[in-house]
Amino acid sequence: MPLTGEEYGLLGSKYFVESGFAPLDKISNYFNRDGGPLCAVSVTATPAMYDDFVKVCEPVLGYSQDIPFTVNKREGEPRPRPKMAGGSDHAYFAMNGVPTIGLNEEDIKGYDFNYREIWHTESDNYNKLIPEYLEHSAVMSAVISYGIANLPHLLSRDGLYKE
Repeated sequence: MPLTGEEYGLLGSKYFVESGFAPLDKISNYFNRDGGPLCAVSVTATPAMYDDFVKVCEPVLGYSQDIPFTVNKREGEPRPRPKMAGGSDHAYFAMNGVPTIGLNEEDIKGYDFNYREIWHTESDNYNKLIPEYLEHSAVMSAVISYGIANLPHLLSRDGLYKE
């Protein structure tokens, strides 16, 4: 397995956060698409972010009748802010209070894909990709990211993490 540092120590995200390259309080959200070739089918936003996500997701809600996309409101108490990096690229951002709301993914058409089959193994190959899922997810990611970037304000951090 090649040793790139992408997952081994999360070197890139750690450097970005610690370097001060960009002020973290000016980052509206960090999207991390790192779950294999599954399909983006929804987003779950905090109550304070919900209306903004409904607005920016409006163009994608009817994009595909085969693969519907929904916006959900997170219920319950805010989650504790992570104290350790864990095993994903978004971790250093979350540890520093940056929203890391991601797109929820599933194998909606039943291709019988199991991420654990390839996760951090030599079986993580291009032949495991599901082109229609990747195309759909790319459109969802692009449109939603563009919408958030064009909001007249940052996404609210209220209720994101327990402080």
